[in-house]
Amino acid sequence: KFHIKFNSGTTALNEVADGKVYVEIDGVVYADASGLFNRHYSNGPIDYVGFFNWTQGGTVPFEVWIDNVIISEGGFQ
Repeated sequence: KFHIKFNSGTTALNEVADGKVYVEIDGVVYADASGLFNRHYSNGPIDYVGFFNWTQGGTVPFEVWIDNVIISEGGFQ
């Protein structure tokens, strides 16, 4: 599970450290941080999101559910 929220604000004067990052793999939480500055205020809004070559544009919220992901350092048989 991944949950990422970028901090808000559009200038150096009004940005707020309200960003969040949460990463859970097989029920083990590897990152659970909040109160973050994880986006520079000069970056524009997100135009699209790409995940494993799948993209979604526009402003409508969406979810992507992926199951049985395998990550290997030694290749796959």
